[in-house]
Amino acid sequence: MKIRASIGSVIKLGKQPGRLAAEPTAIYLMTYHVAKCEANCAFCTQARSSSTTTERLSRITWPEFEIEKLFENYSDTNFKSLQRICVQAVNYRNVVSDVLKIVRYLKKVSKLPISLSIKPLPEKDIKTLLKEGVEKICFPVDAATEKLFNKVKGVEVNGPYDFEKHLTSLQTAVKIFGPYNVTTHLIIGLGESEKEAVDFMFKMKKKGVNVGLFAFTPLKGTNLQELKPPLKEAYRRLQLARCLIFNENTSINQFIFDEEGRIKNILIPVEKINRIIVSGIPFLTSGCPGCNRPYYNERVSGPIYNYPSIELVKKDIQKIKIELEGLIK
Repeated sequence: MKIRASIGSVIKLGKQPGRLAAEPTAIYLMTYHVAKCEANCAFCTQARSSSTTTERLSRITWPEFEIEKLFENYSDTNFKSLQRICVQAVNYRNVVSDVLKIVRYLKKVSKLPISLSIKPLPEKDIKTLLKEGVEKICFPVDAATEKLFNKVKGVEVNGPYDFEKHLTSLQTAVKIFGPYNVTTHLIIGLGESEKEAVDFMFKMKKKGVNVGLFAFTPLKGTNLQELKPPLKEAYRRLQLARCLIFNENTSINQFIFDEEGRIKNILIPVEKINRIIVSGIPFLTSGCPGCNRPYYNERVSGPIYNYPSIELVKKDIQKIKIELEGLIK
């Protein structure tokens, strides 16, 4: 069967020559569908109304392959740096059937854990995907509030999605997959305040849902092609907030916001916050373990929002500290 793979994955697997600015730690695949996605997310190149080719997702090219050809001569032992396989599923009628075929094939050729990002599904499909070998499942909410959700992927763009149904499906998936084996995405820069993004992350943590942060990327051919990407300073504050919420059990009462909803202060010891910032961990790509999505949101020349390796963060740590000026005493 046909499938798409990110250009970085194609190069990593040796199916096309090329130079990688950063090694992917996961193989990124996408379902193959001749037509556009049936959803119409305003930021997405795969959207029904986007004029971009179906070969694109975010700023990445995804060439098509026969899956057997892509994994021809593949073995986990020959690619020891890989930690995960991630499958992105476009929204169309028979997508679950196609995903099951992909997962069953992958289970034959690799023991790597499999993540799946897909539209919200009924309980029986979620159970089937777990049974067939999907380790982590993601229903991307993308927007921090229901109002924004409706504006970028719901009723206001004639999309099929409903905010509350997304949240209900996430809750159902947590019951089936277990806490933090379910993920959602949050795109920063769609018009939310930092407080709204922080509130969303706390809400997801309470449900047992992991959050992967993405920086909004304006893409030619999409409805939001003229919208600016988020300020790096704001993104850094939210990366730090995500780390404190999910890794350090910081409470909502420890976040102080200004009148415009920006993070003004975080009430934890200065030594602790400085140690966390200098570790570089908050600024790595977030989401499933073993996923580093090199340059999914940014050009290699920068500005870099999500760092694919700790070595690259460390090179920029002084710049990051300046970007977080005000939170570092």
